[in-house]
Amino acid sequence: MARHAFASGGVRSTSIRDLASAAGVLPSTLYSHFASKNDLIDEIMRNYVEDVIGSCRRAQADHADPKDRLRALIAAAMGLLERYPAELAIHQRDGSYLSTLPAFDYFRAMPDAVRETWLGAITEAVALGYIRDDIPPVVLYRWVRDAVFYTFNWFDPAEGLTTEQLSRAAFDMFFDGMGRPPRSAAPPQHDGSAPS
Repeated sequence: MARHAFASGGVRSTSIRDLASAAGVLPSTLYSHFASKNDLIDEIMRNYVEDVIGSCRRAQADHADPKDRLRALIAAAMGLLERYPAELAIHQRDGSYLSTLPAFDYFRAMPDAVRETWLGAITEAVALGYIRDDIPPVVLYRWVRDAVFYTFNWFDPAEGLTTEQLSRAAFDMFFDGMGRPPRSAAPPQHDGSAPS
């Protein structure tokens, strides 16, 4: 209940009194479990952040090929839609604020882990000739990252799409849209005749 209240109302605007009122209990009941609002937010957000960082590190460790790594990173990000919809909303709305709080130092580690793994995979894919090299890798990284992570704004399971389908579609669209055949692939041969 609290995660949805923070997701819809914002961390700074939602008080313990608001949460208690929504739950039909006294604020003292919540304070008996959490010393402060920040402790409650920490309880909500810590697993999400650890999962994001862990999935980035697993993708990096498990996939030497940058295409496979990108596919794994996209799938991991899409999986967050099912496991952490409220946490994604809190992250997008209040991530910058939470990063300023001493108790949330782990929150500041997440952008670095995401950037390192995603940008690393894109840079390697460019170097291998899988992705076009006329656009800076950091620009591609920001576009793909934001498109994938902001999917939570419009994703609705009731429309019949699964996160697995979204993952495949995102990879195909981004990779085919900005990709090209590997440099080792021979260009198509034309004999000068008109196509049949």
